[in-house]
Amino acid sequence: MKKYVFIFFLLCVGKVYAQENTRPDFNTWSSIAIDYKANSKLSLELQEQLRLKENSQTIDSYFTQLSAEYELLKNFELGLGLRFEKNNDNQGKIQGYEKRFRYNLDAAYGYKLSRVSLKHRIRYQNRMDLDETDALAKQQVRFKTGAGYNFPKWKLDPEVAVELFYPLNDLEKSGLNKFRLTLGTDYKMGYFGKLKAFFRIERPGRLDSVSANILGIGYSYTIKNKK
Repeated sequence: MKKYVFIFFLLCVGKVYAQENTRPDFNTWSSIAIDYKANSKLSLELQEQLRLKENSQTIDSYFTQLSAEYELLKNFELGLGLRFEKNNDNQGKIQGYEKRFRYNLDAAYGYKLSRVSLKHRIRYQNRMDLDETDALAKQQVRFKTGAGYNFPKWKLDPEVAVELFYPLNDLEKSGLNKFRLTLGTDYKMGYFGKLKAFFRIERPGRLDSVSANILGIGYSYTIKNKK
């Protein structure tokens, strides 16, 4: 089963690279988060993240994000996310860090089939540039589906996910805006939290745009309500 997961991922990677016209950029994303389990249905997360671009030599953005998930029905969750971001614009005549605010609304459904876990999510996303009061908010809808496999006596279980991005209010970028293909895993350290790592390919929908290979590393610590 392990080799089938990696063969599937390599085939997808090969297909993406076969369609590339430009060399992809190499980005790194690093994050640290605190999760709070209020009860069996409600969980909160506070996250700090730093993203690097241009072969990981330049800051792309950094942000603080607060998110919440609530299990409305069995296996069905609703989510809300708020993000305050500083984005580094180092191209064009006007350069510098731009202040952005983003919120998203999620609906997700997950279930298990033996050792396979599946999760599907739809997200509405709205991002505003705070430095430009007259700028139109950028709205997107994102479709994500992922699968994981629980290997016996193996702590680094793989997860594979595909995500599609569609703009809602940009007439110049109608249709598929970009997609992401991700292979990741995590490692639970008991009381000391959890480490996660992933490799992601981000491919724009427009052929004249540059894609990115992304290496992500994150740490999270979970606090549970004892009541």
